[in-house]
Amino acid sequence: MQPPLALVIEFRMPRPKNHYKASGEIKQDAPWFPIVRPDLTKLLRSTEDAMTGIVWHDDSQIVEQNIHRTYSSVEDTGARITVYSITSRSPAHQTSTRMQEWQEGRQSFASIDSHDKAKKAMASKASASVDR
Repeated sequence: MQPPLALVIEFRMPRPKNHYKASGEIKQDAPWFPIVRPDLTKLLRSTEDAMTGIVWHDDSQIVEQNIHRTYSSVEDTGARITVYSITSRSPAHQTSTRMQEWQEGRQSFASIDSHDKAKKAMASKASASVDR
């Protein structure tokens, strides 16, 4: 996959047996999320390392992550992994590109600021015309 990459992982952990009633239902006071070992950082790190050379060249290509850990039934445990190649250029990216140009001395901070103010003014006018 081509960088930059976004990574979404849901680690689905098995519930301990003491979370269940004798009837098999989950107890009312059973926690929603696993606050036990292994911690989320270790799970993420091992998964990224396992995918290096298979999905990406290096995990430094990942620029955005959404990682969480939940409890699941025994037959539905594991990791649900989605990797996206980030291809769109959002307005936020355009601003960060201007900041990078400023850091490299190719654009003045004043021109970045005036561009952002003009963009906000245009958005404000568009919003006002929709409200009428």
